[in-house]
Amino acid sequence: ILLMEIEKLEDITQNYGTKEEEAIIKLLAENISQKLRRTDIVAHLGDGKFAMLLKHTDRIGAMKTSERLADMISNSSMYIEDNELEIQIVIGISELTINSEQMESIINCIYDELEKAEVEGALYKICEGE
Repeated sequence: ILLMEIEKLEDITQNYGTKEEEAIIKLLAENISQKLRRTDIVAHLGDGKFAMLLKHTDRIGAMKTSERLADMISNSSMYIEDNELEIQIVIGISELTINSEQMESIINCIYDELEKAEVEGALYKICEGE
């Protein structure tokens, strides 16, 4: 799993406004999605942060993906009001070390809680594990 953050995004917001910030985030989200596999999952977490679940990638592959993303973003030309922006990112990487049986158990637990929430009329129920 990768967590990526756009550095100094608040400077862009202060200098140009939230509309331009949103346009940059949307463009980056599209570019990120193009660089990943179809099986990978990308989510915008807010505040210029993205999470990427690289399903079929090991640690070395995640490092290479991070380098490709950084190259892609640094080589992209983004302009606001005739000013070229230099977008920089930082990335955190972690391996998920659960096996398929553990994942299946987690998903089953979540489904059970989903059904309980529906029966009880609750918004959500939390899976506490086994």
